[in-house]
Amino acid sequence: MPTEAPSGLGSEGILKSYEYVFSQIQLNIKFFIEEIQVEGNMAFAVTSSKGTTLIKATGDTIPEANRELFVFEKLNGEWKIARYMFNKTEPRPYKMKAIIATKPGGPEVLKIVETEEPKTQTGEVKIKVRAFGLNKAESYYRSGAYGIFNSELALGYEAVGEVIEDSSGTFEAGQKVATAMGGMMLARHGGYAEFITVNLNNVIKIDSILSS
Repeated sequence: MPTEAPSGLGSEGILKSYEYVFSQIQLNIKFFIEEIQVEGNMAFAVTSSKGTTLIKATGDTIPEANRELFVFEKLNGEWKIARYMFNKTEPRPYKMKAIIATKPGGPEVLKIVETEEPKTQTGEVKIKVRAFGLNKAESYYRSGAYGIFNSELALGYEAVGEVIEDSSGTFEAGQKVATAMGGMMLARHGGYAEFITVNLNNVIKIDSILSS
């Protein structure tokens, strides 16, 4: 619930409205940090949230899936929320950039495209990719030498990045991890993508002093 509101809008009335709304519902929401950028005294954070809202008066439970943008401003040494916006993530799919091979061939067949972000299934971890490897195996696959090919999936057998979502609770949101194999590039998007979902058993924690 906000602790401040623009005085020109009647801050006391706005806060009372919020207090009433939150007294009528019960939130069971998890937030996942997707991206944070700091520029001087301003900070920008993109998060996603997922869970349910219980309407106390009726007992109805409503599924929630949102994406939020927070804008923070540092005032007198403390970070304050300056702006907050959100929108529903369902049913509209979010897009991400990925590198695919349009057909078997050399590097010239590689193309950056926009495609739907993968949705996390049971037993999977969603990762925001920060770096990926370049392997001979990917070159062989791209050339068609393996005899299998999918022009809709991002290439890449391995990647490192940060956890966005893990329904099992094994990995916390923001945890740095590495992943490889497990059907990447063949049955699911590989590392040449902004986001990937991979099997839980193919993910390990890593420590790194490198920033993205």
